[in-house]
Amino acid sequence: MITVAIVSTTGGAGRSTLTAELASLLAQRKHPALALECDPANVLGFHFGMREIPEDGLGAYLDAPTPGAWARAGQRSDDDVLFVPWGSGGAPAALANAA
Repeated sequence: MITVAIVSTTGGAGRSTLTAELASLLAQRKHPALALECDPANVLGFHFGMREIPEDGLGAYLDAPTPGAWARAGQRSDDDVLFVPWGSGGAPAALANAA
């Protein structure tokens, strides 16, 4: 499995747009694509058609690791991209303490 990480410390650099477009392109070409939202702002989900921010997601899992919690929050986009949102929680305590 190939992993691609798109990272930028600057807001507005286009990382969410690029991530959504790349994942959708891969899915259209029949490659499995998983997009993980790692930003509490949850912007990536809107590119995949998410209308509301779900309670569960990657952020909730990092706050209180429960087996399979982040996987249950996964959603499939219209483009067939598996997307895991951050969720409604803010930055987990482990990340907030590191800052």
